[in-house]
Amino acid sequence: MRKIYSLYMALGMGALSCTSAQAQTQRNDSVVNRVVVIENEYTPEIMDASKVNTLPAIEAPVVKQQAAEYAVSATPYQGLTNETIQPIAINVEGPKTTNGYVRAGYGSYGNLDLLGNYLFNISPKDKLDAFVSLDGMNGKLNDVFVPDTKWKAHYYRTRAALDYRHQFNKMELQAAGKFGLTNFNTLPTSPNWGDYGDNQKFTSGSGLVGLKSTDNTLPVNFTSSAEVLINRRKHEVGYNESREGVFRLKGDVSSPIEGERELGYQLIGIGLELNSVNNHAESPGNGLIYDYSNVGEPSTGIEPFDSWVNFQNYTTVDLNPYYTLSGGNWRLRAGANVDLAFGFGKSFNISPDVLAQYTIANNYVGYIKATGGRTLNDFARLEQVNPYAMMITNQPYNTYEQINAGIGFKGSPVEGLWFHVGVAYQQLKDDLYTVMVPYTYLDNTYRYSTFLNTKTDNTSFTGEVKYNYKNVVKTGISATYYDWSADNTAALAFKPELEINWMLDINPIEKLNIGASYNYTKRCKSSDEIERTAAINSLNLNVSYNVYGGVSVYAQANNLLGSKYMWYDGYAAERLNFLGGLSFRF
Repeated sequence: MRKIYSLYMALGMGALSCTSAQAQTQRNDSVVNRVVVIENEYTPEIMDASKVNTLPAIEAPVVKQQAAEYAVSATPYQGLTNETIQPIAINVEGPKTTNGYVRAGYGSYGNLDLLGNYLFNISPKDKLDAFVSLDGMNGKLNDVFVPDTKWKAHYYRTRAALDYRHQFNKMELQAAGKFGLTNFNTLPTSPNWGDYGDNQKFTSGSGLVGLKSTDNTLPVNFTSSAEVLINRRKHEVGYNESREGVFRLKGDVSSPIEGERELGYQLIGIGLELNSVNNHAESPGNGLIYDYSNVGEPSTGIEPFDSWVNFQNYTTVDLNPYYTLSGGNWRLRAGANVDLAFGFGKSFNISPDVLAQYTIANNYVGYIKATGGRTLNDFARLEQVNPYAMMITNQPYNTYEQINAGIGFKGSPVEGLWFHVGVAYQQLKDDLYTVMVPYTYLDNTYRYSTFLNTKTDNTSFTGEVKYNYKNVVKTGISATYYDWSADNTAALAFKPELEINWMLDINPIEKLNIGASYNYTKRCKSSDEIERTAAINSLNLNVSYNVYGGVSVYAQANNLLGSKYMWYDGYAAERLNFLGGLSFRF
């Protein structure tokens, strides 16, 4: 009982423990990883919308590899990231431990790629990581609604971040801040806001303070953080400005259980996440001339409306008590997600958090896993799902994953070879999706995208193989088939039915890297009356060469097949496009 009492007390007191800590030298491994990751060249192209709200990957049980396992962009879905630009995996001369990195590139469609990162070693116990980037495009894209017509599109993202770490004797203090700015325009046939036309502007900022223990020999270990996030959407139809503030507390406390060691290493813990969300929107006032009272699309789930959304505030509390057992070839986890919501979307949900895996001969793992939990549909995620969609008809509910269960087998039978096969089932309450809604006013046809929720579920079958020959040739292929169903079938239009990914990475000499990737994504058919959304059929090539010291050149060609497809409903992707530039490591 005393052990359990101290476990829960630490969750509340963890953020106050810093004052008694003593300083020591900070580890460098995480710092090196950050520098290496941002050196991957990437294509400034809007992320694949087929990866929105699809099956998140089952947590990969650890397999003892015959050789180093490498990342393949075609692995099962990892869920959404905090970015709306899709990276391309590419090696650049291998890992280096330099502090600074700068990259600059330009290409067709006005594609722009600027990035800078520097790690300041203030002292052996203090590190400051600074990051800034600007990427986007400015060019003419096909208008999917008007044949043989193009429209002038632009989309620019600016991101900046500072991350400070101080290492104490048995703890680490973190203080971080982020800034984001997105400027873009919508289709010429989109309704617009007064003098601003079709230009949109999203602004975001956040500040975080965190503290975590770093000594696993302590009787109680913890992570804790407090964060404030601010997001703004300007010039959206119906609102001059929408604002959202989020106060977030996150923590996890765990403690080993003393007792019988024959069973293995036992741990008990609890995780907590609290989000307090405050929304505000400035109504259109006298700046909007359109009358939307006749809008109604029953097939998409939208009913006629004559007033704007009245944004409501809400609070979510997510608890994750768990127990783990690790011994011999077994690893077990038994837990649950207990999630409450107050205010808008008031609810009480419970989902599993269980895992059983068994390792065979150090090279093979069989596993069964079931997870779930809440996904917060705040302004940041709305931008990730579809930046062009507007909150005109309703305030989206948060998505709840009732279950994501899977069974699979993976292994590494010989040096450099890795495989995985698995079957999974997922059920989502209030799955978030968007639809393009047409309406007519004064004999003119306008179109806009809006957010909706519905219940969906899917069963998926995944197989993948990767091979690494002495880090000279790396290749991988994966295929996933999905069987989707939805209460509102309009949500299926951009869901993937079949996705095939392939990659090849070659380092013929130390300074040269050549890469290729291919993605085919067949979308689901939402109804017999509506034509299936065009499949993604994209072949890409990239190359980088280290000219001298820390100076490299890179180039890439994307959508070599010139395929016509959409990342987002109503917005065509770039056809054949190129980008090239220089990178500097120092």
